[in-house]
Amino acid sequence: MLDVFVAGSGISGLSLAYILMLRGLEVVAVDSSREAGGKIGTLQEDGYIVEKGPNGFLDNKPYTFDLVNLLGLSDELIPCTDNSKERYIYLKGRLVRVPVNPIEFLRSSILSPIGKMRVLLEPLIPPLRDEYDETVAEFGSRRLGSEFVDNILDPMVTGVFAGDCYRLSLEATFPVMRELERRYGGLFKALLKRKREGTLKRDPSGFSRLYSFKRGLSTLIDAISEKLRNRGLLRLGEPVVNIRFSDGYWIVTTDKDEYKARVLVISLPSYVSARLLSFNEELSDLLEGIYYAPIVVVAFGGSIKKGDIPRGFGFLVPKREGRSILGCLFDYQIFDGRAPYGKVLLRVMLGGVRNPKIVDFDDRFIVGAALYDVESIVGFNLDIERVWLFRYEKGIPQYERGHLERLRRIEELVSSYPGLFLHGNAYRGVGINDCIGNSFILSQKIADYLGV
Repeated sequence: MLDVFVAGSGISGLSLAYILMLRGLEVVAVDSSREAGGKIGTLQEDGYIVEKGPNGFLDNKPYTFDLVNLLGLSDELIPCTDNSKERYIYLKGRLVRVPVNPIEFLRSSILSPIGKMRVLLEPLIPPLRDEYDETVAEFGSRRLGSEFVDNILDPMVTGVFAGDCYRLSLEATFPVMRELERRYGGLFKALLKRKREGTLKRDPSGFSRLYSFKRGLSTLIDAISEKLRNRGLLRLGEPVVNIRFSDGYWIVTTDKDEYKARVLVISLPSYVSARLLSFNEELSDLLEGIYYAPIVVVAFGGSIKKGDIPRGFGFLVPKREGRSILGCLFDYQIFDGRAPYGKVLLRVMLGGVRNPKIVDFDDRFIVGAALYDVESIVGFNLDIERVWLFRYEKGIPQYERGHLERLRRIEELVSSYPGLFLHGNAYRGVGINDCIGNSFILSQKIADYLGV
C-alpha cells in the first residue's frame, strides 16, 4: 500500500513525488507518456541545444533554486547572458527596444507622446475598491491607458500565456499587480515605497534574470526522474484507466497494475483530470471548462547569409500588427552554447488564442509562415541547416475571467473526497517556478493530512 499515488510526470508531478520521497513517504508517480517532463524537454542535435517548450526559469522566486540545491545541480546552472537585457516589440513595421528605465521610456518610440503622458498620470488614478474580477487589459487601461495595453501589455501577456489580455483575469494571472494597487494605491507608488523599504530586488536591466542549465532544462527533468527510478517510484508508459474510493483508500487501476493509496494526487492537464473524475459531473465539467491555448514552436538552426540579427533576447508581436507569429526568441544569444560557433538558433511561437487554427496546418505551411515573418521583421536571410517543429494542440491553460471562482468551487468539490488533491499548471501558475512552488506547498498539505 502507498502513502501517495501521483498521476502525472510533468514538472509538477515529478517535483511533488521527489519532495514526498525526501519526506520518507511511500510514493509512486505514473504517466501514460513514455517520457517524463510534459512540455519541458531538450533536444541536442548537431551542436544545437533546442528546447521543446519553456527555455528557463526566473530568479524572482526561490522554489526552483531550492529544488536544484536538493538535487545537487547547482554547478549545472547558467544565467542568461547580458544580451538578454535587450528586448524588442514589433511596432509599425520595425523593432522597438523595450525601455528599462524612466529616461529610456521618455525617449522611446514605444508610445506616442499622448500615450506617455497617460502613463505618467498613473499615480493620480484611484485604486479599485471593489472585488470586481478585472481582466488584465481592463486593469492596464484603467491605470496606464489603452495605448500601453495595445503596444506593451498585449505582447507581454502573449509572451507568457499566448493568451488574450482582454480575457485573462488579472487576479489569477498577475496577482502581484492587484496586491500592489491594494497595498500602495498604485504601481508607481508601490515602486517608490518598495525602493525606500529595500524590498525591490531586480536585475539592473529592469527584468528578473532567466536561468537554465548548461545542457538545457532536460537536466532538471532527468535528475528528478533518475532519483525516482532508482527507487522504483516512476513508471512511464502506463496510463491510468480508472480510479475509485473504497474503505478510506484510493484504488487506481492502470493498464498494467492496480495501486492502493491513502492519498491520490492528479497532476495532469485539467481536461484529462476531468475524464478521470467523471464520477462527479459538476467537478468534471468545471475542469473541462479550463481552456488551453494551442501553441506551435518552430526552431531554426543555421547561419545568416544576408543582414543581421540585433543583440537581444528576442521580440514579441502585438495583435494589432496582424502577423502570423506571436514572437521570436534569439536562443543562441540568451544562453551560451545553444548553437555551434558562428551559427544561430531562433525559436518562433505561433498560434495561441490569437490564431488557434494554426495547429491544423501542415508543417510546410507553418515553417514557411514562421520564416517569412521572422526574416521580414528582423531584416535578414537565413541559410537553414535544421528545422524543428513542436505542436501542442492544448498548450497553455488560460486563466480567464472567473478562473478564481471556478477554482474555489473545484476545491470545494475536491475537499469532499478524503485524500484527493489536484496539482499542475491549470490552477495557480503556469511557470516552472509556480509549479515547483506549488509542489512544496502541496507536499506539506499531504504530510499534514497523513499526520507525518
